[in-house]
Amino acid sequence: MEGRTSVGELRKWAARSMDAVPRTEAIREADLMLGHILGVGRAEIIAYPDRNVATDDAEEFRSVVAKRIAGVPVQYILGWAEFYGLRFEVSPAVLIPRPETEILVEQVLDEISAKDNPSVLDVGTGSGCIAVAVARSRPDARVVAVDVSRESIRVAMRNAKRNAVRATFVRADLRNPAFNPRGGPFDVVVSNPPYIHPDEMTSVERRVIEHEPHAALFTKEDPLEYYRLLLSRTETLARSGGALIVEVHADRSREVESLMLRTDSITAVRIVKDLAGRDRIVRGLYSPANSSKDLVR
Repeated sequence: MEGRTSVGELRKWAARSMDAVPRTEAIREADLMLGHILGVGRAEIIAYPDRNVATDDAEEFRSVVAKRIAGVPVQYILGWAEFYGLRFEVSPAVLIPRPETEILVEQVLDEISAKDNPSVLDVGTGSGCIAVAVARSRPDARVVAVDVSRESIRVAMRNAKRNAVRATFVRADLRNPAFNPRGGPFDVVVSNPPYIHPDEMTSVERRVIEHEPHAALFTKEDPLEYYRLLLSRTETLARSGGALIVEVHADRSREVESLMLRTDSITAVRIVKDLAGRDRIVRGLYSPANSSKDLVR
C-alpha cells in the first residue's frame, strides 16, 4: 500500500487488520477514523470509495488503526464520543459515555417532567455527559455537576460550551464529610458512581482496563461505598419529594435497593432495567416526614 491509495482500499485494509473487532463494528470505526483524518463525514467516506487519499493522510490513518489494534478505544483516538444524540469530548481523564447510561438521563428527565425550573445535581460527572444531556433537554433546569478530578471538570466545562448549555461545574469529593455543593437542595440527585469491585477486574475488557480511568470504574473494598455516601448525604442534597437516581452494577441492584429501603427517609424505591433486560438503575424519593416504605417492582 505504498504511494497514493483510495478510500475504499484503506477502509477494506483497516477492517481486515482489526480482526479482533466484529467486522461491522470494524468497518464503522474505520470509516469514523478515516473521516476524522480527511475532515469528512461517514456518508462521504461510503459514497466516494474511489477518492484518492494523499500519502500523508494514508500514513496517519495506518497509524491510528495501529493504535486501535493495540486496544486504544476509538473514542479516545477521535477525541469524542456520541451520547444522547450529542457529541462529547473525551480523553483518558474521563470515562467514555456508555449507551446504557442514557437510561439514567431518561429517568432524570422523567422525574422533572412536571416541574418548572427544576434543579439537578450530578455527582461524579466525568465528561459531563449526564449533566449536559439533561441541561440540553431542559434549558430551564438549574444543573450542578461535581467531580473529584480537576481534569474531568475541565473536560465537562468544555462539553457544556460545545453543546451550548448552561451548567455549573464544581470540583468536590463525595468522600469529604463537608461535601455540600452550593445550589441545593435539589429536585434530583443523580450519579453513575464507580461500582466495579477490584476482584472483578479480570472480567472487564482489556481496552477498558488499559485506557480508561480506574478511579471512575473501580471501588475499593466496599463496592457499595458511594451509594452509602450518597444516602448519608441525602438530607443535605435533596429537597423533600426529590429523587435519588443511580446507575448500578446489574449484580448488585438488589443490594443498592436494600440500602435505600433501609434508609427511613427514602420511599418509592424501584429498579429500572436497561434495553437488554438487566437491572441498571435504582431510584427512590426523599420523604423525610414519611418513613413507610413503598417498594415498586
